[in-house]
Amino acid sequence: MLRAMHVPSFSLTPSCPQRSSRRRVFALGALWLAISSVVLLAPGCYGRNCDGNTETFGVEAGQGRMLDERSWESSGFDDIWLWYPRQRLYSFDITALGGRTPMLIAPYLSVTSDPNLSDATPGSGDAVKISNVRPNGFILKNDTCSDFWLRVHVQVPSLPPENRPAPSNAGDGGGAAAADD
Repeated sequence: MLRAMHVPSFSLTPSCPQRSSRRRVFALGALWLAISSVVLLAPGCYGRNCDGNTETFGVEAGQGRMLDERSWESSGFDDIWLWYPRQRLYSFDITALGGRTPMLIAPYLSVTSDPNLSDATPGSGDAVKISNVRPNGFILKNDTCSDFWLRVHVQVPSLPPENRPAPSNAGDGGGAAAADD
């Protein structure tokens, strides 16, 4: 004996349109709430977490060094670099420059304290805003909410002849003075 099969009927429209609309509104509301929570809780420059501070560098012994008559560096490329946190303002006061105004200030940034060549990059933009360039100094400001390590290389013009140290006659046996006698 054969039984008749019942074939269910399908409808392309939902049987209860109000219930489907409520689900969509609830899902969109939950998604909006989740995204808003992430935005409000995510770190960034909100509140006081991006307050900066000011440091002076170059005044104390051992803070930077002259490489030659015209070049100064805050630290060697292979040394530990300066901590350069968000919103830090560094005032460089470098008496070793002998009253000369820097003509080239080359800041380098890294995310590690002792980078090798592949971990460093020349600094630019808001991370290294250069201002107040003056004899023996300048100001660098990290105007971002990112933390870095900093190395600065400075070039200055040559000293005028009257300010250059006198050459030493120690190695010539007094030749110039002896020739006049």
